[in-house]
Amino acid sequence: MVKRIFGIVLLIVILSGTGFYFFLSQTYPGTSSLLTGTYYIQSLLNPHTKLDKHVMGFLPYWRVDDMKYVRPELLSEINYFSLSVDSEGNIKKVTDGQTDPGWREWERAEMKNFVTKSHIMGTDVT
Repeated sequence: MVKRIFGIVLLIVILSGTGFYFFLSQTYPGTSSLLTGTYYIQSLLNPHTKLDKHVMGFLPYWRVDDMKYVRPELLSEINYFSLSVDSEGNIKKVTDGQTDPGWREWERAEMKNFVTKSHIMGTDVT
């Protein structure tokens, strides 16, 4: 009887973990599920600060390497600067025959991870 209960509990844990892994990989496709899970744990250990005011930060593309110093749990919103757009409002990936610098930085894995972490921490990224 104990073995059967243990087997059922183990099956539930495995299925729950698999479902959680699938959920994380679908929710944040640019970030690994393991890293996303780590961000969730960090958000539980260090939750978003309850701010009295709207606190906005700016992250220009030429300072993306400095995002390791940004603490999203202390900000309401982070604005990324800048992505170029064409006359129809579409994001320009190529400018003057070269990859647009704002787009290049926006597409980096480190930036995707930062956006994922910020969202999980409760901060909007625009």
